Amino acid sequence: MPRHTDYKPEYTELSKKLCKLGATDREVADFFGCDVRTLTRWKTEHADLAAAMASGKTEADERVVASLYQRALGYNDGERHIPADVVACIFWLKNRR
Repeated sequence: MPRHTDYKPEYTELSKKLCKLGATDREVADFFGCDVRTLTRWKTEHADLAAAMASGKTEADERVVASLYQRALGYNDGERHIPADVVACIFWLKNRR
């Protein structure tokens, strides 16, 4: 199946949504039917695309950070108490300290 190399403005918002869901550059490129090198070129040529993808990835990362933090401390899920996880604590501290 041929890959395409034509950028479309609607890719900006679509790529942000994909990145918010945790998609990698390769997965975004596959979604658009292009090579990851083409996506990299598009990000260089279209600052709005690069910013949208970075923003989406940041949002996804922040959800993971919040989840790890919650897991490190322990939390209540409404029905039961989930105790703190030592591995999550160590991971958090190694990356923050």
